[in-house]
Amino acid sequence: MVCVLFIDKEHRGNSYGELLINQAEIITKKGGFKYLNLCTSHIGLYKTYGFKYIGQGYHPWEEQSRIYQIEV
Repeated sequence: MVCVLFIDKEHRGNSYGELLINQAEIITKKGGFKYLNLCTSHIGLYKTYGFKYIGQGYHPWEEQSRIYQIEV
């Protein structure tokens, strides 16, 4: 599961986020898992990488996150 992905403003636009997601997919697949999940408050951003929204998640500290999933 990807929990935090942050690219500082001065480094955005260099596809670093995509590189990190690709690495997470490789590691997930090598680990024998079929899906990579991520939690985020962003709407739509990760759909550009092939993730599908699967529902809301609830944290112990009472915040909510959107849960996205991609098959690896």
